[in-house]
Amino acid sequence: MLNKDAARAMMYWTLVDERIIKARFHSSFVKLTLLHVYDPINDAEEEVKDEFYEKLQTIVEETPRHDILVITGDMNAKVGSDVEGYERVMGRHEVENRNENGVRLRFLRHE
Repeated sequence: MLNKDAARAMMYWTLVDERIIKARFHSSFVKLTLLHVYDPINDAEEEVKDEFYEKLQTIVEETPRHDILVITGDMNAKVGSDVEGYERVMGRHEVENRNENGVRLRFLRHE
């Protein structure tokens, strides 16, 4: 549910598949693209994870470069505490080691 202001700002939303929903919002200064995702579990078959991350990367690449891009959801990922090169998008609050989903998530690019 959205409040009235957010509902007015929403340009559109799209259910990409059972794991990804995309919404785009307008404001006075910049547009926001929000992806809400449910990643396959870390122990899922490689083919399932490959397909998911390839689709997610395609959606990220299709997002206009000037948009603010926010990805939320259940990533089933541990990204670890090494944030070198990712300081703008990751905090230093993780204490566990990175898992495979965390590696995949860190390599998404919005260029």
